[in-house]
Amino acid sequence: MPGSSRLVRMNKPMERVVTDEASLYELWQTLMGSGGFARRSIWIVFLEPDGRTIPAINAIDEIPVLPVREFVENLEGIVEQLLDDPGVGSAAFLLSRPGSVNMSSGDRIWARALQNLCRIGGWPLHLATYDTIRVFAPDDLVESA
Repeated sequence: MPGSSRLVRMNKPMERVVTDEASLYELWQTLMGSGGFARRSIWIVFLEPDGRTIPAINAIDEIPVLPVREFVENLEGIVEQLLDDPGVGSAAFLLSRPGSVNMSSGDRIWARALQNLCRIGGWPLHLATYDTIRVFAPDDLVESA
């Protein structure tokens, strides 16, 4: 199971409105900063119905190279409960890890495992590496034979 969870409070400059994929990408870029990501993590940002960020970002750190089914199912349950709150409109997810900008088979396996979670949240999954952020495209989610 993943090791630790932390709550990252956003400063006023990071509070923003996310209304489309471009503004979500900008939010992830701001979070990444110039140093990239040093941990394997899943980042979760909740948005109000009008797209304003709820001023806390959740990071689940030290995730394993490959997903654990029980962890993913538990995360789905938690997110579904939070989305039942009328003050929460959607949730966006970012998979981060250090290293190569090339998408790995482990990245793709994680993306497939989080696919339902992203459908529930209403936003596409993004991958952040040392210095690059990219969205998982539908082709990235196809299992190779």
